[in-house]
Formats: sequence, C-alpha cells, structure tokens
Amino acid sequence: MFNDLSQYFFIFIASLIPFMEVMIAIPTGVVLFNLHPVTTTIVATAGNIMSIVIFVFLGKAIRKLSLKFQRRSTRNKRQPNPKFEHFYTKYGVAGLSLLGTFLLSSQLTATAIVSFEDSKGKATLWVSIAVVIIAILMMFLSIFASEWLSNLLNL
Repeated sequence: MFNDLSQYFFIFIASLIPFMEVMIAIPTGVVLFNLHPVTTTIVATAGNIMSIVIFVFLGKAIRKLSLKFQRRSTRNKRQPNPKFEHFYTKYGVAGLSLLGTFLLSSQLTATAIVSFEDSKGKATLWVSIAVVIIAILMMFLSIFASEWLSNLLNL
C-alpha cells in the first residue's frame, strides 16, 4: 500500500514538471510501475492542471519579481512570439490550447495565451480540456504499450 502511494506521489510530482506532464507521467505509472491506468491518469491530470493554475495565476507576480533583479536599462516590453501569435489568430484559444499542449508544454501554452491579453480563466479552462484529452489518449496508448511489452517479453 505504501509503495503504491509513493509511486502515485511520484506520478503527481512528475506531472507538475513542464515538458514531463501527462505525456511522461502516465506511461511511467502504467508501464513501469504497473499502476491502475485510470487512477494514474486522474493523479497525473490533477497535478498537471494544478501546475497550469500556478503558472497562469502566479506568472505575472513571478515575472515582476524577476524584473526587479534585472537592470533597469534592459526593461523593455517583450513582443509575443510570432509563431504563437499566428496560431492564436488562426485557431483561437481552443486550437492553440490543443496544439500547444501536444507539441510543447501545457504550462507554456497557458502562459502564452495569457500573454495575448486573453482571460486567465479562459486560458486555464481550454488548456485543462486539452490536458484531459491528451491524458486519456496517453492512458490508452500506455495500456496498449504495456500489453505489447508483456507479450513481447512473455511476462
């Protein structure tokens, strides 16, 4: 019991880390730790959504704090990334959420959406929906990978 809890805690912590998220945490739990896929997906999704909320709602405060430590002469307003801006105007918040979460990181995608002066709630909602979709996809892929590995290794 304690071993399973520590493994679920590891999955939760791994899902908080940008670029690991549900894409690494769910296969780790299902394939390597042999945990229940649905429970692993719920734990990893909860951790990832928690990190999205932290990034979105505390991002401005963290940026202000980091600007205090920089020299005043280098303070200039940054322009948004043109590629993000192109996808934002072409696909909107929903499209950028799905595409950015799949290709990059959910935390960076949510922060980029907020940087386009969109609402924090809307960014959090759409990126969370994208995370849930990708988490379910990763759960099924992990189940198939686990079955394939067990058949391959005759376990």
